[in-house]
Amino acid sequence: MPARRKSVELSIKRQAIEWIASEGGGVPSRAEAHFRALGWRISAAAFRQWWHNRDQILAGQGNRRRLDDGGRRPVLGEAEDVLVDLIYNRRLLKEKVTREWIAAQARQLFHTSRTEEEHEEHPIRFAASDPWITAFMQQNGLSLRRRTNLTTLTDDELVTQTTGQWVIWDSMRAHIAKSVKQRCAEKQIKMAVIPGGLTPYLQAGDVGIFKSFKDKMSVLIDEWKRSDQVTYTRGGNPRPPTIETVASWVASAWRQVPEDFVKKSVGKCGFLDDPSDWHISKHDVYGAKFRTAWELNGNANVNSDLDEDTCNELLDAFDEVWIEE
Repeated sequence: MPARRKSVELSIKRQAIEWIASEGGGVPSRAEAHFRALGWRISAAAFRQWWHNRDQILAGQGNRRRLDDGGRRPVLGEAEDVLVDLIYNRRLLKEKVTREWIAAQARQLFHTSRTEEEHEEHPIRFAASDPWITAFMQQNGLSLRRRTNLTTLTDDELVTQTTGQWVIWDSMRAHIAKSVKQRCAEKQIKMAVIPGGLTPYLQAGDVGIFKSFKDKMSVLIDEWKRSDQVTYTRGGNPRPPTIETVASWVASAWRQVPEDFVKKSVGKCGFLDDPSDWHISKHDVYGAKFRTAWELNGNANVNSDLDEDTCNELLDAFDEVWIEE
């Protein structure tokens, strides 16, 4: 293993420069033999460099070992700033940044930042080693243990604290499990479950949103099937698309769903002013019963003399939702 380089104090460098200027006749290479006899282990190249920088060395003060702006220049130079920007951009996109990725990007930036002439005249082997990555991250205040977070909000700022909330969903078994009911009760959340067969009338997605979304998804899937991105198994069967590909389809299809589709679908699920415009009121079996029960329920809120048992009987006849409190 080669000997490790040691720094030399400016006072020793000044002593060598003064000897070169006087007894050395201004020839720095003569200093090697003279100072070797005094026990110095300094190469002729070092004396030549000191003589070349003699004005700065003579102007230096104290027992410093390095001039201002001295030391080895960064291997990447300005490309290090580019690498830092790449890391921050990737983190803002919530994409994973690893040491291997940083090393690969550093090597690529190093090769692209140098011309062919520079590679030939001054060949440098830059491997982006693990110690280099560690030093690079420390110099730029980077850490792989956390993502870059531009803002830090408390729970009170992120969540609107209130009580008496409802969650309305279909009758999938996971929605009506005892553990789910217990958890909702602990959070003071009431549950309203839509019976099977009525979700196309009471859920905005089924009313109109999903139709537009699925139409656009079908176009993207067909384009993928006709592209060269499809890979096949040994048996000749097409492999399913990657998760990243499917996620890009979903994002693209959702962005293409018209906003008026969403508004109309939500409105027809009980948010339009006229209940007769709600989708459930047009149900072949329950539509008439719903309108009757709704009108009686509205009158019950105005007229307290209405027979409560009669109103409840009509409401029970229309099995719109099963409410679990």
